Amino acid sequence: MSTVNPVGWSMQSASQAQEIDREVVQDELVPPSFFSNEAPHCAYCLCNIEDCLVKCPTTGKYFCNGRGKAQHSHIVHHLVKSHNKEIQLLDSNQYSKIPLMCYQCQTRNIFQLCFVQSQIQKTFYIFCRDCLNNPQLAPYQFDMDNIYPIITDKSILSWLVRPPTAQESKQFFSNKISTRDMDLLEEEWEKNPSTTIMDLPQIKAKNKLKETTLKYPSQQQYSNVFMDLVTEECEYERKIKESMHIPNVTVNWEQVGPITWIARFKTPTSEALRNLNVSDELNLKAVNFDQNGKVVFVAFDGSIDLKFFNIPEPPIDPNLSYTVKLVFDDTSYRRQKNSLKEFANNGTSSTSSLIRNIILGKIPNELPRESIKFGNSFQVQGLRQLNQSQLNAIKTAIELPFTLIQGPPGTGKTTTIAALVYKFLELKKGPILVCGPSNISVEHATRYTALTGVNVVRVISRKLDDITTCVDKFTVSKMIFEMDNKDSRTLKDLQAKMRNEPLTPRENELFEKLKTRLEKEIIQKADVVCCTCDTAGSRKFDGLSFPVVIIDESTQAVEPKILIPILHHSKQVVLVGDHCQLGPNVMCRKVEQAGFSRSIVQRLMQLGMKPVRLVTQYRMHPALAEFPSNYFYEGILENGVSAKDRTPSRTKFPFPQPGVPMFFFNSTGAEESSDSGTSFINRQETFLVSQIISKLCKAGVSPKQIGVITPYAGQRCYIGQFLAAAGDLPIDYYRYIEVASVDSFQGGERDYIILSCVRSNERGYIGFLKDRRRMNVSLTRAKMGLMIIGSAQALSSNKMWFDLLRFFQDRSLLVEGEISHLKPSPIILQQPVVKPKEGRRGVPTSNKGKDMIYDPLDDENFDDFEQNDEDYYQTF
Repeated sequence: MSTVNPVGWSMQSASQAQEIDREVVQDELVPPSFFSNEAPHCAYCLCNIEDCLVKCPTTGKYFCNGRGKAQHSHIVHHLVKSHNKEIQLLDSNQYSKIPLMCYQCQTRNIFQLCFVQSQIQKTFYIFCRDCLNNPQLAPYQFDMDNIYPIITDKSILSWLVRPPTAQESKQFFSNKISTRDMDLLEEEWEKNPSTTIMDLPQIKAKNKLKETTLKYPSQQQYSNVFMDLVTEECEYERKIKESMHIPNVTVNWEQVGPITWIARFKTPTSEALRNLNVSDELNLKAVNFDQNGKVVFVAFDGSIDLKFFNIPEPPIDPNLSYTVKLVFDDTSYRRQKNSLKEFANNGTSSTSSLIRNIILGKIPNELPRESIKFGNSFQVQGLRQLNQSQLNAIKTAIELPFTLIQGPPGTGKTTTIAALVYKFLELKKGPILVCGPSNISVEHATRYTALTGVNVVRVISRKLDDITTCVDKFTVSKMIFEMDNKDSRTLKDLQAKMRNEPLTPRENELFEKLKTRLEKEIIQKADVVCCTCDTAGSRKFDGLSFPVVIIDESTQAVEPKILIPILHHSKQVVLVGDHCQLGPNVMCRKVEQAGFSRSIVQRLMQLGMKPVRLVTQYRMHPALAEFPSNYFYEGILENGVSAKDRTPSRTKFPFPQPGVPMFFFNSTGAEESSDSGTSFINRQETFLVSQIISKLCKAGVSPKQIGVITPYAGQRCYIGQFLAAAGDLPIDYYRYIEVASVDSFQGGERDYIILSCVRSNERGYIGFLKDRRRMNVSLTRAKMGLMIIGSAQALSSNKMWFDLLRFFQDRSLLVEGEISHLKPSPIILQQPVVKPKEGRRGVPTSNKGKDMIYDPLDDENFDDFEQNDEDYYQTF
């Protein structure tokens, strides 16, 4: 530890800061000097009270610590949007001489810094969260129960930089500038730093996007609307990803082949790479080295293996620092745009007129039905016995040209798809294209379809070619090397050479040409082809026709992505999904507000198209299914498994109520901003997660049976790092425990799920936890046991969470205390005040009724963006 004298910080001076004179300044007009460099003022709201201002040293602009209409203070909003993490106090601030950096590691990331008092010296120090866990600090006896993050409740500590009073704010634009206005200014500052709030009307005029509608008069208009949205979303993601980088990374190199290298490194606590997946591309840059590699392994603690192929020998220097950057891939967006162009120009020849009209929202009063003899039951080899709702869904999909199938959690959507494929082929209606928005959903569909014995192949993107999966033997890019013909032998020879030396440009061109030709040959001979929606737009599918197109998880894809497989001359389309779970992930808030996040399933249902429902769930213990069934599905779900089926005989975890494997632990730990400022963490909840994991494993549960989910990416990263650094189980245990965000875990399941809710603040804000679809996903991942950790006081301010907490409390499952000896929590839940519904343009407000047409904009607990802006920061 440094020998520099610690920064003295008495509690007396902190108290004095809270008593700063808040005399209201006299009303006056905004002077022109606000826009000169000589008069510090908030670049958002024009506040010029120096006690309230902070400078961003990177941009040179000043911002106040007030919130106005937003939930973040103006300085915090700017730091987040500009990806800056340092602040500078004005000279007039009484604490301006105190260096705002970690006493031990000197980091200046304001989102990591905390004040903590030494109980020996009675002096306050500034440390980052990482260094607070350093054992070297033990002699100082810091009061770890009372840590004061500099960024608290999405603003700087009020006694360090005071916010303007309500009366002071009236003199400026604090209550007039919206979060969206601030975002527009940030975007404009990248091009013109001299832009001011007075330029907002012109900026808004040129940034308006045309909104989606329920119906479209023509294919050209449909294409025009979505083309602009896809373009805007693409550029937004490009800007976000290209701005993300991690400096000062130490890399360990391993040569795994003559021209192949693996770079191993561990990312710091930043969430810049929090959504990283295997096969993603990263750029690694250092002195005399600048190469792109492919991610082949991502560990729970942030460790990454990056594979480089056909590169010169990298600099093997353990002291060399690298910068890691994300590489943006626009393939998906290009294919979405291509599908829109095709739909506008050649749609009449690519798919049936009826399906085209349905996409436009022109739904006939009654769809034509093909009469097919269908028994009351039938068994498909390799699959379990189908229940009545599955049989009804299959019969409907076979008879109608366009079908929606709603599959609530655990109701056997994939089994239904496999049986449906089998029946279509039995009726000579192939070939069939089965797609999904993610590789996980497509792998499941491939595996289940293969069980029926049909000729199925899996087509993957080039970047996944060397990734091993459970369906490799059905994967086209692997099958071509098992063929026995001249082209295949040439391909194998080139691949063998490639392992030892680079191919010449001509050889590389031949390799790609042969590979594409052989893959297409296999695809053309298959009865069933499974791939992602994006892959269906690759050159391998040029000219191919699929009379039947089935799309799984269709509610998770934006419309242009759904369009890609449909345009392969489809005559029958089946969309499978669940609109009561999370929808498409749209990064750009402006694009989302224009309606891009509404799935085609949701739009068609709002127009009156009714889905066929699956109603028997096979995943959850009946006790776990009770609340989701009643709250999200009006009690229609039936249990296909018994309590005995979901009660292990050897595991003895101390659940508070026998036979009911669930509880809600009332945590009182406060939320904090994550290291990037774009998310939230909760240290006490993280510690409780660790305790529950230990208790489960000691009770006989395998780590592979445990999943930890949380709505916030910051918490997901923090949990992984905490378990690796401070968990009391062997490190190998944690490697098998999946720690994921709720959104990424949709479609997944584990025997035991631990849910960390994170949000806990005095203002009662819970962000996008208000989304009932997110709660639905959170509560329906567990098969045998569900443990929820959260602040009952904060969450109960929302009607939906109040109902869940009351459900747990009525069953003596709202608990606190030691994990080994849980006891009912004495908290008294206060009934929240529910705001009356207001009609929204373009959104039906009629009673959802039994059809369960859920739209988040039509939810009684949905607040508009100005009251709910923390979810905006969950963009990447």
